[in-house]
Order: sequence, then structure tokens, then C-alpha cells
Amino acid sequence: MPLTWPNCNPKKKLDFDKYLKNSSQNNQIPDDYQTTTVIHTLSSPFKVTSVINNATSSTPQQSNDNTEILGKLNRNILNIKYDMKSLNEKIDKLEDLIHLYALMKITITMIKIHFNILSTTINL
Repeated sequence: MPLTWPNCNPKKKLDFDKYLKNSSQNNQIPDDYQTTTVIHTLSSPFKVTSVINNATSSTPQQSNDNTEILGKLNRNILNIKYDMKSLNEKIDKLEDLIHLYALMKITITMIKIHFNILSTTINL
């Protein structure tokens, strides 16, 4: 007995019988440079493509496109790597400047303290 979801308007009714009414059929269909299997079931036909055929059936244009894509990806990765290195160098320089500023501030404070000590001893 065909069943449908309640309150739905499906394109076709689903059949949930325990047994298939007729067996699946396989057809070999040549498609561009590969062999594709079309499997017909009660629900719908669908294609199953061989992975080996896809890998071996690439045209020179496809391999050029793949090479171009890989080249662009490689260039982007190298640009990102260069940007990260330059940012790390800038961060290191900023840290060095911060340490230098802190040392200068400490040195100025020490000079002021020594100057105050000298001025108090001279006034005595």
C-alpha cells in the first residue's frame, strides 16, 4: 500500500512493501570518456560512476586546469606564509622596542634617584 507523509504534497508516493515488485536493472551507458552504471530501483534511477574511469579519463585541458588551480593554491599558501613571517618579525621588533623603552624608563628613574641623592648630600 503506498504511503505519503501527512500534510505533505510529495511529487510521488512512497512504497514501503516488504519485497520488491521487480528486481533492479543495471544498464551500461557510455558517457563522455567514462562508463556509468544506471541502476533502476522502485524509488528512482541513479548513476554510479567508476572512480578509476574518472581518474584515467581526464583530458589535457582538465589537467591544465588542475595544474593552474594547484599553482594558484600554492602561490596563495606561499603569500600567506610570507605574510605570517613578516608579521612575526614586526612583533619581535615591537617587543624589542617595548623592552628597550622599559629599560630606558628604569634608567631614567635610577638617574633621578641618584640625582636626588646627590642634591641632598650637596645641600647638607
